[in-house]
Amino acid sequence: MPNVKVHVTETVLKDKRAALVAMLPDLRETIMAAFSAPQSVCHLTILPCIGLEDQADILVDVHYLAMPDRTAELASAAGDTIRQLFIDATGQRPDVRLVSLAAEDYVALR
Repeated sequence: MPNVKVHVTETVLKDKRAALVAMLPDLRETIMAAFSAPQSVCHLTILPCIGLEDQADILVDVHYLAMPDRTAELASAAGDTIRQLFIDATGQRPDVRLVSLAAEDYVALR
């Protein structure tokens, strides 16, 4: 944990696939640094989607376990950095959603 799901409309994915794939290592490094998480617990995916015309073409959905040092301010700063990575890579301004999960409510089977 953290888990990052990047929802990208099929049209944008078709045009920006190589750029998105190329930026995944930088995205993982950003997530690892922001949330003090080792690589082994970071999971990133790009998911093609079909959305409504009035929605963002890219939605970055970040879920992370709550910890005392993972404040709302930290998450907001991470979101700004994540947004800029996508702007730089694709020219698209994504929506970014960061969700803190309570450890006692989280189950992971590996």
